[in-house]
Amino acid sequence: MRVVTPYSSAVRCERGIHTSTSARATSSACDCADGLHCVAFASGRDSTTYPLYLLPEGGPLATGELGIDGEIEDWRMCVRACSSEANCPPNHTCRVAAVQNADAMSSEERARFSVGVCFPEQIVTSSVALEDQPQPDACQTSTECTRGTNVGCVYSVEVVADHPAAPVGPAWENLAIVGRCDGFASGLAEVGIGCLKGSDCKTGLCSNGRCAQPCNPLTRRLCPSARCAPRVVERNRGTRPPVEDVVYVCD
Repeated sequence: MRVVTPYSSAVRCERGIHTSTSARATSSACDCADGLHCVAFASGRDSTTYPLYLLPEGGPLATGELGIDGEIEDWRMCVRACSSEANCPPNHTCRVAAVQNADAMSSEERARFSVGVCFPEQIVTSSVALEDQPQPDACQTSTECTRGTNVGCVYSVEVVADHPAAPVGPAWENLAIVGRCDGFASGLAEVGIGCLKGSDCKTGLCSNGRCAQPCNPLTRRLCPSARCAPRVVERNRGTRPPVEDVVYVCD
């Protein structure tokens, strides 16, 4: 998918296979590779919201306008468009980004105009995660969880928050399987033990019938004799459809 205009025809399908994921912006101009689009993260938010703004032409964030106080520059990213988790690579979540356009955001009819973007759960530079993250307890592996005892990276279903300033409303309902530093629940199966579903496992991940070890492909420290590979995992929700997502696990 590619964002092409500031209004309702902003996203269209294009031919070919697009393998680009996301990358930190290398300049204030936010020149993004083909297929990626510049997104800024506004400051002054709480830890549960992601005030993302898609910047047409990679221009500056409209600080002081449209209710925007400032920008966290380290979190400016080049990202791909999405409509669900199925469009996003591992360690990314399909989140709402408001299109920065004064006419659209000041108009009651158009104020909810936004697009989905694959924003990373952890922002990484030179294979090291930034100390300050949009989601402080986000993780890919238990080695990243250093506070407390019996704490590790546990994957579970999370309701992806709507945009705090330009909400989509009832039309937005996205669920993702994400890793968070949390206490391990007792009585659940260890990595490598047989499983039927993710909730059977200590890590929250069941892949190919066994509890899976989550991993980070940039370090691979937890997979000395195996690959760190993307795998589709799902979590059952009783009578409701299961949630599917892609995560990195030791293969």
